[in-house]
Amino acid sequence: MDPHGGAGPSGQELVRRANATARGEAASIARELRAGGEAAWSAPTACAGWTARDVVAHLILGAEVFVTYTQAQLEGRSSPPVTPAARAERQAALRARPDEALLDDLERLTDEFARPLEAQ
Repeated sequence: MDPHGGAGPSGQELVRRANATARGEAASIARELRAGGEAAWSAPTACAGWTARDVVAHLILGAEVFVTYTQAQLEGRSSPPVTPAARAERQAALRARPDEALLDDLERLTDEFARPLEAQ
């Protein structure tokens, strides 16, 4: 229920709204980086010591892990372990990818992240 006594949005509607927001944010990040060129990619961010490239790589890694874990759970399998060393290695590999490939992955994985949740 909402605080005013009415029925609030369903859990599924809240998931759809959150996913729409995530997709919109990924698209906004991609637009800004495409428009800003190399200067935008190497610019500092609100995350101390991180460039935009670092943040995008981190978002992609998080989405990859979430998609893998969610799919495993939906299929009744155990989630694969991810060690700190494996995460650091994957993050470094992502940071080394071309700009456009990173942005394509960010948008694709944000959508892929959302779809299984919306299907439930």
